[in-house]
Amino acid sequence: MLACGVLSGCESPKYSEVPPATPEPRITVQTEQRAVVTPEPTNSPPRKSAAAPKGDPVFVAYDRPLIEAVQNRWFKLLDEQHFDGSPKGQVTLRFRLHPDGRVSDDVVESTIDAALTQLVQKALTDSAPFPPWPDEMRQKVKGDYREVTFKFFYR
Repeated sequence: MLACGVLSGCESPKYSEVPPATPEPRITVQTEQRAVVTPEPTNSPPRKSAAAPKGDPVFVAYDRPLIEAVQNRWFKLLDEQHFDGSPKGQVTLRFRLHPDGRVSDDVVESTIDAALTQLVQKALTDSAPFPPWPDEMRQKVKGDYREVTFKFFYR
């Protein structure tokens, strides 16, 4: 039975300033925040909560509940499917997060079967829409959306 998992911005998430030429911030590995979901089968029932991202406090305050909502929904879906920790693989989910909190244009790359890939998409769509961006965040994001990448690991 799946018993432990973490949604975090890699092991040590980092934010960086977006260059002025970039129309929207991208959430990527090492340079900016990237959400990673890592379920780990163990014998202990409690799950670890999402790791707190580090960086710009405006983005941290907005992203933390978003990450937790997707993670919690994903865990519920895995429990409903009685996921036992196999097969192994990963799903990368890229989507646009709009100022009104809705998501669109998801792109999936997967090394796992279609059913487990669909659970990842469902965890996101079931959790959305998210709260509208605060004014300070709207000022920092120079565009109509943020491109976000979540990685879900089945280990």
